[in-house]
Amino acid sequence: MDDSVLSSDVAVVLGLIGNIAAPLAAFWAAGKLPRFRLWFHGLAFLAILVSPILAMILSVPEMLVDEEDIPVSRFAFLPLIVEAAIILFLYCLAGAMMLSKSVHSAISSWRGADRYL
Repeated sequence: MDDSVLSSDVAVVLGLIGNIAAPLAAFWAAGKLPRFRLWFHGLAFLAILVSPILAMILSVPEMLVDEEDIPVSRFAFLPLIVEAAIILFLYCLAGAMMLSKSVHSAISSWRGADRYL
């Protein structure tokens, strides 16, 4: 008897598709409303961060105290976890590049104002 909402395969595929769709939707929305681009990408980052946990909650049945877990069910989510980690790493790299660029422009504008250390 399976008490889960989704099967593991369906949850992983939906998670993989959602992890690719979230940044694409954030880029599309940021193109339409550039003022809120950080909010859109923040929501996409959060959605990707939560997606493996949500997929596991929806697809792994509740275990009773005397039941044993099937070892294969733990490895079914490995592609979803790896994809989420890669996309989150790329988001962190993009954020670091954006922060680096803004710090560099702040320093150059400060130096261009004839201020000396």
